[in-house]
Amino acid sequence: MAATRKMTASGSKAQVWHGSAKHTPGGLTRKDLMKTRKGRIVSKKKHAIGLRRIKSLRKLGFKAKKGTFKLFKK
Repeated sequence: MAATRKMTASGSKAQVWHGSAKHTPGGLTRKDLMKTRKGRIVSKKKHAIGLRRIKSLRKLGFKAKKGTFKLFKK
């Protein structure tokens, strides 16, 4: 018979994602988390906020250009 592991109540986002914890200390459960394109585990709500902020910055003309670092003109 295989031994079953005890699920801890709170843990890191990775522990919640992999099923070894029920929720994070802030109360996020598996349904509240997602993986980004890079594979980082983040909350769905924070991810959506970040997308909205980037969208508004791009409307104002701020766009990252690879290989250069310049200060934006005001």
